[in-house]
Amino acid sequence: MINVKLRVGGGVGGRTRVEPSELLLPEGTTVQDVIKILCDKIGIEELQPSGLVAVNGHRVGEKERANWALRDGDVMSVVAAFAGG
Repeated sequence: MINVKLRVGGGVGGRTRVEPSELLLPEGTTVQDVIKILCDKIGIEELQPSGLVAVNGHRVGEKERANWALRDGDVMSVVAAFAGG
């Protein structure tokens, strides 16, 4: 099992803030697996394509998420992209 810290914010699922949480996950869990867990938890079908996902400060693109295996102690951040003017 691995322990991963999940930080979510910036309007994901229409929420301005979701409390950080620690997840105990099986080894081999991917970024995409955690996104699915998050979507189920906050009641959305999928993360918007504009959503930014990072692991330990490194951006994880949409094409990389299914193959990016998380490791014990990783910090995964998910935020919705937004613009101002």
